[in-house]
Amino acid sequence: MTITVMSLPVTAIITGCFAIMMVPLSLQISVYYARTGKTQADPYVMSDEVLRRKTRAHGNFIEYVPLALIALGLVELSGASSTMVWSLGGTFLAARLIHV
Repeated sequence: MTITVMSLPVTAIITGCFAIMMVPLSLQISVYYARTGKTQADPYVMSDEVLRRKTRAHGNFIEYVPLALIALGLVELSGASSTMVWSLGGTFLAARLIHV
């Protein structure tokens, strides 16, 4: 039996960058809840515009990043040049930074 190991170095680095980006997005919501004394059970919590924007930024990140990373990995696995994979990954990373 032969085991094939697939290596996705560019996707792995881009994934690490996104994982690091997710920490502050998550923390800012938790810190905001703690600072304001609000809870998710509060029926008026989404009337807070600041909290709603923070929550949507995090939600948008969670919605789009996983699919983009899967697509990036597939592009890298298909044999695309390293330059192309870096360009795609870097562009998406920059777009997410600007969005936040």
